[in-house]
Parts: sequence; C-alpha cells; structure tokens
Amino acid sequence: MKDTFEVVVIGAGPTGLKAAVTLATHGVETLLVDENHQTGGQYLRRPPSGPLPLSGWMPPAKRAGLSLIEKLPSLPSLTVMSATTLLSLQRGFTLALQSPGGLLQVKTDRLIIATGTRERLFPFPGWTLPGVMAAGGVQLLLKEGGKLPGRRTVVAGTGPFLFSAAAEIVKRGGEVVRLLEERGIASQLPFALALASLPSKTVEGFVYMEDLLRKGAVPHFSERLVAAEGNGKLERVTIAKVNRRGEEIPGSRRSFETDTAAISGGFLPNTELFSLLEVPLKRDPSLGGWVVPTLDDLHTSLPGLYAAGEVTGVGGAEKALLEGELAALSLMEDLGRKDSDLTKRKEGLIRRRRGALRYSRALNTVYPFPKGLFGNLPPETILCRCEEVSLKDVREAFELGCDNLSFLKVFTRTGMGPCQGRTCHPLVEELFSLWSETQPERPPSSRFPSKPYFPFQGKRPSDPSS
Repeated sequence: MKDTFEVVVIGAGPTGLKAAVTLATHGVETLLVDENHQTGGQYLRRPPSGPLPLSGWMPPAKRAGLSLIEKLPSLPSLTVMSATTLLSLQRGFTLALQSPGGLLQVKTDRLIIATGTRERLFPFPGWTLPGVMAAGGVQLLLKEGGKLPGRRTVVAGTGPFLFSAAAEIVKRGGEVVRLLEERGIASQLPFALALASLPSKTVEGFVYMEDLLRKGAVPHFSERLVAAEGNGKLERVTIAKVNRRGEEIPGSRRSFETDTAAISGGFLPNTELFSLLEVPLKRDPSLGGWVVPTLDDLHTSLPGLYAAGEVTGVGGAEKALLEGELAALSLMEDLGRKDSDLTKRKEGLIRRRRGALRYSRALNTVYPFPKGLFGNLPPETILCRCEEVSLKDVREAFELGCDNLSFLKVFTRTGMGPCQGRTCHPLVEELFSLWSETQPERPPSSRFPSKPYFPFQGKRPSDPSS
C-alpha cells in the first residue's frame, strides 16, 4: 500500500464517507481510515455480512449514506482502511496506524477529521449494574447482531435519540416497559418548530412515534430514571417526576421490574484529535459541548486541516453529510482543482450549513444536560466507572482546591481508566461549573491513542456481543 496520499480522511461515518467519495470521484488520491470493522459509523451500522439494507422505507440521510458505501468499491482513487487504530498524529501530517495487516506510517499535506460523537450518560445509584446500557450500545446489538439485550427495557434520558432507540427495540420484538423523557412537552416546542423546517426529520419522527404507539410504548415526559437495583444484575428501576428546573418532585417515585435500562443524555463531539494537534476548541453548549471553530469552508486554524460533521456541532446525519461534501469541495479548491460548477455547489452548501447549525442549536438548547439530577444523587454514587470514584470523592477534592480535571486526576484518578474520561469528564465538568459558577477554560487533556487500544488479531468475531 502507498504511504503518501493527497488527502487522508479520519472517520468513516456519514461525514467521512461523503468527503472521501466526493474527493475520489474527482480523482483525488484519498485514504479513508476508521477504527470499526466496517464503514458507516454508528448511524449506518448493519450486520457484518449480507447485502446492504437498501429496501423499504428509511430516513433519506440513511439511504444516502448506504448509497455512499455501495460506491466505495468502484472508486480507484480511494483506499479504505477499516479496523485501524490511529496510534499517533503529528502536524504536517504524519499518521501512525495499526491495522490488521500491521503497523503503517502515512503522510499527507491535507487532512479531514470527521470523528463524530459519543453518547453522554448520566449517573444514578446502580448505573454500574449489568443490564444498564447506553442507548447507543443497545442499538449496536440490534443493528449489527440482531440481538435484544433483554426482554423488558426501560428507555430513559433526554433527546430525540431516545425515540429512535425505543422504536428499534419494539421493531425487533422487544418490550419497552417505560419511555422516559426528562424534558416537559412545553419546553420542547422550540425544537418542534425547528423540526418543522426539515420535512424529512418530521416524517422520520412520525414513523418512530407510530411504531412506538402501535406497540403501546407511550412516551412519558418530565420523568427521570433515578435508581437501579438488582442482585448482581438489573432487576428493577425507580423513576421520579421532575419539575421545569430538572429537580425531582418529592413523593413521585415509582418502581418497575425490568432487565434492561437504555440511557442517553444526548451526544458530545469527539474532538480529542484536535486537542492533540493543539487546535483551539470552543465550549458551546448550544452546539453540544467542546467544538472545533472553523471558517465557513470548514478549514481550521491549522493549515491543511479541515473539521467536518459533529465535531463542529452536534446536529444529526443531514448536517454530517452536508459538511462532508463541503469539506471535500473546499479542500479541492485548496488543491487548485477549481471550476465554476464546484464553486457554485460549495456556495450553496455554505448557505445550507447555516440552516443546519440553527437546527443544531435548537436541538442542544432544548435538550441540555440535566444538571438538576445532581441535587438528588447520594454521595456514594459512582461518577468514574473505570476507577470507581464517587460523587463524594470528587466533592472532597473540589473543596480541597482541586478545581480542574488535571488536578482531579492526581487527587482521585478520575479519567485515568480505560475509557480515558469519556464518560466521567463531562459529568465532572458539569459539577465543577455548578459548584464554582464558572465555565471550564480548556477541554480535558488527551493522549494517544485517543481511544482505548486493543491490538487486533485474527478474524473478526462472528458474534458482535462476544
């Protein structure tokens, strides 16, 4: 394989796919790198074998993404490396990669980073029990392995992804015991108005609701999952009503028997690679958290580096596809491959992106992280699952003067486990801003490899849950 490419794209979700296919279609020698065993990311995840699932109704963005995957084998200018870990990345750009074929060093002058998002979770007593899962993890089992994680599932948290996950469960024959949305109906009106301007999203929402209502999975608003219990595994959950400020209403607790809880508090941009390249980030809760500032053409402050998709603001698959193409066209201009049609297309994408960002801001503003949940958490509640650091431990460190994540690592080992703080750091950031009434000045520190690294050996397991 070559060790030099005109462009390298990191991330093969909808954004990276669109960027890579656009570039390769115009003859640009492109390398597409992804850590997963197949392209598509979480949104386009599918069984590891068999034809692409292009039949039947599906959201337009999903169909567009699967069509991109279908084109990959026909593009001689495109090289795809799946199941590949990025071990290091240096300015310039030099990448050290670990693939099933071994170690490889690749060089390029131009780089598109499209690393997408990760799910934001929220703590409660018992959330470390087997059976309590991220809603995205439940979807992974359903999409890739066709397996239900349990017979009876409570889906809880905040944001429209809850409805997508619940609809997938009932579609596969599972029972949704309770679907809990943290926010009240009235508070979601601004998002409903933003949704009305996107017909495809509106239709998608109606399809999910129809599936849920047909199976008796009626959404319950202003409700929160506050505790999980069981003897070695999840057996029951406790829920409570919450007011407009996200505070639990006394006397409203109820319990339900269940063997699975799918939880989600929205999504956070995966911006660690930008931090490692010393690209300045901006904390903007209305865009999902720490995001990468860019010019209109998605060029970052670092020459030759483009940021596209959810790393510039959490906004869904439509925004992801749009920015993937925009980054590719901008980069082609940078390479000197200009023509009037491409310029006109790029200008249209920049205009459309402004609308996508308005949707993104509505989404993240209406469904913020529920800070009110901290008021009812017992001190012994675990925040850092890897190192078993409790809320009490974090509070004591804060009162001793530990007011940032770097100091907290030293005091408590929070964020030093295998997940490198992906779960606990967002929680601690929210707590520190709540306790100090200030916003963090810089994102959590990162290190290579930016994801937990497990050397890939042999063939991929046939059972995705193994």
